[in-house]
Amino acid sequence: MFVRATSSVPGISAIYGYESTGQPVGVHQGVPSGSLTVVISLDDPIEMADDAESWQRGRTRAHDALVSGLHTRPAYIRQPVSERGIQLAVHPLAARRLFGMPTAELAQRTWEAESVLGPDARQLRQRLHEIDSWPARLAAVEEYFTTRAGLPSTVRREVTGAWSCLASAGGARSVAELADEVGVSERQLSKLMTQELGVGPKMLARLLRFDHALGRIGAQVRAGTTPNLAEIAVRCGFYDQSHLARDFHLFTDRAPSRFVADEFRNIQAGGHQPPTGLTS
Repeated sequence: MFVRATSSVPGISAIYGYESTGQPVGVHQGVPSGSLTVVISLDDPIEMADDAESWQRGRTRAHDALVSGLHTRPAYIRQPVSERGIQLAVHPLAARRLFGMPTAELAQRTWEAESVLGPDARQLRQRLHEIDSWPARLAAVEEYFTTRAGLPSTVRREVTGAWSCLASAGGARSVAELADEVGVSERQLSKLMTQELGVGPKMLARLLRFDHALGRIGAQVRAGTTPNLAEIAVRCGFYDQSHLARDFHLFTDRAPSRFVADEFRNIQAGGHQPPTGLTS
């Protein structure tokens, strides 16, 4: 079950509660996206690893609540029998205002929320345990982040301009086009974006294009149709279906068709929906 809401906090593009029970114990992949992720568990801690090798070697961590930076590889998360919590999608250019640091400092890792948000993150989780309805829980999270939204932000205009161009094109813009649009060299743009986001414009374009494709795949699954991968590849700016498949392997460790089969129930329930209304 997903309870999804649009946040009024600038920089938070989506917030939803999730609850499920009776699931087979297994592994779920948290796929990369163009958003930062905050998850607050209302059940047992979230057991996870940042990559497949760590998962296979048993090098996992457990988080009561977490903040995840921009990833370029899937995270591996243990799927318990029952789980309940709240998840937020946060615009990477809002990290300074909401977290007090640029996205680059999250460095493609997942962090215990307290190490990013401070000790009041634990207090928020305790408060959520005392609330017995999803609308009230989501409102409490909204209130918490509203109080943080005034932190100073000094994102360079070249970075915000390049992001805006990429987002409006679903990631289908070249680094040369972006650099020309914002009036700097390709090298300077790559340096500025990496310093702010932890990834350069080329990788960010791939992430946003993948997000776009994943959103279309999810919409077709929820509509009860089999995703037309060749059509989605063309509409999302990939050269062809093979190009789409290569990026799926990079970001999910799976082919698109395998990803849909593995994640079918989660997609149908509302998972893997792209965030809406991204604002910096």
